[in-house]
Amino acid sequence: RVAAAQPAPTMTDDEIEQRLHFLESRLEAEQSQARWYEAGWSMVYVGGIGYGGYQLGTAGDKAATAEGIVGISKSLIGAGTLVLQPLKAGHTVRDLDAGAPRCCNPAQRLALAESLLKRNAHESDLRYAWQPHVIGLAFNLIGGVIIWAAGDLRRAAQSTGIAVAVAEVQLWTLPWGAKRHIGEYRREFGGFAF
Repeated sequence: RVAAAQPAPTMTDDEIEQRLHFLESRLEAEQSQARWYEAGWSMVYVGGIGYGGYQLGTAGDKAATAEGIVGISKSLIGAGTLVLQPLKAGHTVRDLDAGAPRCCNPAQRLALAESLLKRNAHESDLRYAWQPHVIGLAFNLIGGVIIWAAGDLRRAAQSTGIAVAVAEVQLWTLPWGAKRHIGEYRREFGGFAF
């Protein structure tokens, strides 16, 4: 629940409603982008599980078997991460109201909507942090080492290169709308109220 928020003294109820309408429409657009992102990457991971199963079924040596197991494992971990840690941008003010009457006054709802927009922008900035890139690289290098240990350096290098590229694409395709929406909100209303 949002603590009691008070609008700026010069802000009328109409101005609060205009801001809320703007923010709620942008948060819904971000929610849609987040859902498409999660659905698309879920399909990639399901495809990875299927391809890993195919590799296991047709494996002719230890390295091919290791590559299939590594591929399935990475795809299961990726899919599990999407399920257990969905994007925060997937939630709007209206979602928080679902099943319950609006619990907040318009000023509280505005404070909540602004905080959600800021949170979504922060989440979209993960692409610029070094930690997810290093974690993805290390995770995929471990998979490559396992395949190499099974006896095929070329296969290990190829598998690792593809996996690192896919991890980078996933990071760089994180929903980006919130950053643009913050700029639009500042231009339209002169900045955040809370």
